[in-house]
Amino acid sequence: FPSHDMAAYADNRPVPPLFVTIQPQGLRVEEGHHRKMAGDQVPELTHFEVKLVENDPVSITSLMITTSQGKPLSPLERARAYQRLAAQGLSSQQIAEEVKRSRPHVEQHLMLLNADEETVRLVESGEVKMTTAIQTIREHGTNAGKQLKKAVEQAKAEGNGKVTAESLKAWGKLDFEAVMYELMKADLSGHTPHYRDWE
Repeated sequence: FPSHDMAAYADNRPVPPLFVTIQPQGLRVEEGHHRKMAGDQVPELTHFEVKLVENDPVSITSLMITTSQGKPLSPLERARAYQRLAAQGLSSQQIAEEVKRSRPHVEQHLMLLNADEETVRLVESGEVKMTTAIQTIREHGTNAGKQLKKAVEQAKAEGNGKVTAESLKAWGKLDFEAVMYELMKADLSGHTPHYRDWE
């Protein structure tokens, strides 16, 4: 558990509350497990600040997504959480309202979760950014993974670079694979390449 939480409890400094639900056997912590463990190590701490959460799957899943106190969710973790909300009967718009994000944001994450295995693997490993994956899925559908894998391998073999929004505009007439190659290089490093005229 984070040592700064223990120090905060010991010094009587403000600490975010524990989010709990009411169960037959008592209160159950839904978010804030590390803070609870940290506080348990402080003998002088007599109580925790808590906030009640409705005991239903939608409320609990939404809490997990929206809380800023825990470890940030990866794109795949967030997508799976949105999928759980969808399984409860929520539409993309309802999910967006529940988690305070846009509908396109939700739909893109669900699109990623329904992509081919290679695309999911590359995003989960961090080799490909989600935005790059979504663009490729839209262009290539179920063949996105093959395109992304090829681009990653080519970028690793030929060097690193950075693609800016301005350079992407300039590359509007380029074939998709050439653009994806540059996007992969941007994922792998932070150096700006020399501009090349490929027209």
